[in-house]
Amino acid sequence: MTQAQVARRMGTTQTAVARAESGALLPSWTWLERYATALGRTISVWVSVGPRRVTPPGAPMRFEPEDVAEAKRRARRAALGRERLVMERALR
Repeated sequence: MTQAQVARRMGTTQTAVARAESGALLPSWTWLERYATALGRTISVWVSVGPRRVTPPGAPMRFEPEDVAEAKRRARRAALGRERLVMERALR
């Protein structure tokens, strides 16, 4: 599927799709949902806590706002990267 076709399904421009796929634009969750829907896909997000932030057993997990924001940014980039690979393979 071309960027223009995806953009048409999303109700946006080909330029916006190209900017998001290239990483020049960090899309919102709503934009990612529209992108996934246009491609007939769903979004899955996995978040892991690295060894530097160990929470004692039974204690509530606490995240700093920066941690959550960074996790969201990484998930968005990963989602776009996986879709781009799938699209490239499908075009071969």
